[in-house]
Amino acid sequence: NLRKRKLMKSIKIAIIVCVGLVLVFLVLFLVNRQYDYSWPLATDIVGHYGDFVGGFVGSLLSVVLLYYTFRSQISESKENAKVYIKQQFNETFFHLLHQYNSIVGTISVKVENDEPALHGKEALHYYVQQMQSEFDKGEFYENRKEAVGCFMNLYAAHEDFMPIYYRTLYRIFDMIETTDIDDSEKVKYAKIVRSQLTDSELLLLRYNSMTTYGRKMCKYVVNYNL
Repeated sequence: NLRKRKLMKSIKIAIIVCVGLVLVFLVLFLVNRQYDYSWPLATDIVGHYGDFVGGFVGSLLSVVLLYYTFRSQISESKENAKVYIKQQFNETFFHLLHQYNSIVGTISVKVENDEPALHGKEALHYYVQQMQSEFDKGEFYENRKEAVGCFMNLYAAHEDFMPIYYRTLYRIFDMIETTDIDDSEKVKYAKIVRSQLTDSELLLLRYNSMTTYGRKMCKYVVNYNL
């Protein structure tokens, strides 16, 4: 990836600089000297040069490599932490989504005695139809207030599942918002939840957000275009 390429480039630059220093020191070591090839090699002088190069250049290169090693380890640790957070988020997210669908599955309504009961999202759709039939069409703001009142009647009549239903939805979006993941990932997960909601559920969510019970949820309805 880009980080590794930058790391390798920096290490190559450090090696080139060290090689250049070795060559510069070699030139400085060789100039202004008298050479007689009949004499034996002055190993002590060459040894001093080798010790100097190894001590200075070698230490410099070691420090550079150690720095980039630590830097690479820190980057990998951060990446591993992000992967762990993402894994934990995935597990919790899909667990809550499964719990949400389970709650929806428990909703049921008996329309007529000779008709089979409606369950799940069909039952929610029936409740929306019943709620809409309770108020008259009139001025917008009066109609809205009356619609919210009808929703509260529906909420109060089904306190066995309505609070749990909306608390679970809120918990899902709150977790999406507060988890340390990229904004694009948050939008992706929000769309996954959005794809689970029918038009009837979105309508109920709208009116719930207009009440004191759904005040906290209102910002997520807006932020994620629900």
